[in-house]
Amino acid sequence: MEVDALLAPSARGASSELDGLTEALGSQKLTTSPASDEDDIIASPEKSPSRPQPRQPSPDIAALSDDFYASDDAETDDNVAVPIPMITPRESSTSVSSSSADSEPCHTPADLPIIPSLSFSGGKSYGGIQALTFDNWREQFTPKVYYIKDLPSSLHDQINSCSERFRMCPDMRKVLTAEMSFNTMEDEPYAPPIQIINNVDHEPTPPWEFHYANRIYHGPGVPDPDIANLRGCDCVGKCDPKSKTCACVQKQRDLIQYPEENSEAFHSGFLYDKHKRLKHWPYPIVECNALCGCDAECVNRVVQHGRTVAVSIQKTEKKGWGVFAGAKKIPAGTFLGIYSGELLNVEESDERGKYYNSYGKTYLFDLDFYFIPNKDEDGDVAVQYTMDAYHAGNFTRFLNHSCEPNCRIFGCYINEANLGKPLLVVFAIRDIEPHEEICFSYVGDEDDDPGEGAQRDGAVYKPCQCGAPSCSGKMFK
Repeated sequence: MEVDALLAPSARGASSELDGLTEALGSQKLTTSPASDEDDIIASPEKSPSRPQPRQPSPDIAALSDDFYASDDAETDDNVAVPIPMITPRESSTSVSSSSADSEPCHTPADLPIIPSLSFSGGKSYGGIQALTFDNWREQFTPKVYYIKDLPSSLHDQINSCSERFRMCPDMRKVLTAEMSFNTMEDEPYAPPIQIINNVDHEPTPPWEFHYANRIYHGPGVPDPDIANLRGCDCVGKCDPKSKTCACVQKQRDLIQYPEENSEAFHSGFLYDKHKRLKHWPYPIVECNALCGCDAECVNRVVQHGRTVAVSIQKTEKKGWGVFAGAKKIPAGTFLGIYSGELLNVEESDERGKYYNSYGKTYLFDLDFYFIPNKDEDGDVAVQYTMDAYHAGNFTRFLNHSCEPNCRIFGCYINEANLGKPLLVVFAIRDIEPHEEICFSYVGDEDDDPGEGAQRDGAVYKPCQCGAPSCSGKMFK
């Protein structure tokens, strides 16, 4: 029976994966013996019927990964292409022939194959077999890096190419919700779904102008994360905030500029309390990283586990789209989300800033925290990198300005030793009531370091619509 004859007409249209098999078989035929539970289809060259061939797979067939079971009943041809795994026993190197009936699988350590990719020089060994240790893993750890050139845009391009009537369909809200869940399910698997609400007009979603993600996309001229100088702690289980040997505790203390008096009472250990809420600010946050020996439940792992509170994206009367708390109160110090997007160098961010300012809209956020060591001639922090959430970002790009903010953006270091590239993370700085709008200050905070970098040239100032009692009447946009 020819291979093509095994396929029913309905199956031939989907038989592209069998083309390679047909080519490998060439002029060989598939033969069958009387029906038996243990009989398999074998391939043999065309021979005279007077000289039966042994049931030995040919080299071409043995090189394939699957055998095929074929029925002699023509009415059951729809089921002839069911793959059955071929299990080829490993044979001893001392066997006289692979076709010998007396061949046995190897049972001695000398016959085990040597796999160079699993060899680690200088590592521990057990019974003569080298073991993969955590130290080996540390040496080979390389974080996943994302680049602007790989930023997805096909979904948004397709939607924007459709008619306005299509884009205004209420079901588009389901499309955006599905995209948000799919793109963040690895970063924050336990995060409540984000609702999209519009009680103002008929616009179903915010404009389809960005890719929703919690990731940081590196632009040209921006270096990859510095892993060579990254150090992890050797703690076992959960880190002890009072430990004198934990590398993460020491790094956290080194980055904080303590008051001269009573510094020990001011801060001890990590910046998180036992509930994993921020205790002190506006200091840089140092979390345990991928090279640390502590477990996932360590109190110093918060940002890396993602958002855990419910939020919604809602249309407002005067401020466009905004972010609101869910049905439960959010305690002060709670992590809300990461300000994600494209990480740009100073030249690219300046060019984009001019373009954004021309139409009064920008999502640029300079990484110019006071603790970043790079200084200009005046002693201010020199901007090296900028986060742009226009083309990529998450719900935090919709955070509106308030003169009395309830959240704030901090710098956070996890899998990065370069102090000039902290993550931008959002934490609540006071209790946020249910369904209250979540806002931060676009102009910075009063307790910011006075040496912080100046605003951009050509910055756009707009009338403030926050409605706070202490509203200044304008905001930086």
